[in-house]
Amino acid sequence: MPKGLSPEDSSKMTLYLKEQWGRDQAIEDEITKLVPDLESKLASKIEEYKHTLLVQAFDNYVIENKLDVNISPDSIKAYYEKEKNNFLTTEDQFSYFYVAAAEEGSNEVGNMVNSSSPEDIKKLIAWSKQKAISFRLDSSWVNLKIIEQDRKGYLGTLENSPKGQLIQWSGVIQGQRRRYFFKMLNSVNKGEPLTLVLVKNEIRDILLSARKHRLLEAEHNRVFSEAVTQSFIQTDL
Repeated sequence: MPKGLSPEDSSKMTLYLKEQWGRDQAIEDEITKLVPDLESKLASKIEEYKHTLLVQAFDNYVIENKLDVNISPDSIKAYYEKEKNNFLTTEDQFSYFYVAAAEEGSNEVGNMVNSSSPEDIKKLIAWSKQKAISFRLDSSWVNLKIIEQDRKGYLGTLENSPKGQLIQWSGVIQGQRRRYFFKMLNSVNKGEPLTLVLVKNEIRDILLSARKHRLLEAEHNRVFSEAVTQSFIQTDL
């Protein structure tokens, strides 16, 4: 019974449970009369289910204790190079840096956005968190809908920007002058292979799944062979 029930609610719950048990028991008795061999059929089904659970428990033990889950970057890259035509994008995708800042004091931002130095990028991220109006500096991949949201007054086509080229433009929102900075890092057109960074997690899962399958197959064969060798199992195979 749930804790905290009042005596009245506890009594109601007890009556409900008794009635439900009685209903279930009546149905069990009735189906046993209607299908005389039901007990043997159920016993067979229970034995099959038990077998399935035991094999599943063995597989889980093997995976938890013997599976090496480390997939090397070289393995992921090799699989990508072999199978990259199976990873085609269904839409244009873009990776870029974008910063919108108040026009005053924003001259240094352009230099940091345009830089490829890891130290400058760190400074840019720190600066943006404190002073930028909005920014996108995580190198994540987005579709055209997102890049449109970051256009904000730019009259050209940002999605066609040359990689690595800094684009700057100005705008005024609610009387405040703003300066915008944009640099395309990478792009993938619809129908082209996705870049490795976009599919590396999927490839890792594919390789790990294949490794798991091979491990389980090997362990099943090992256990079976040992059982046959030790005469625990008689077979003509």
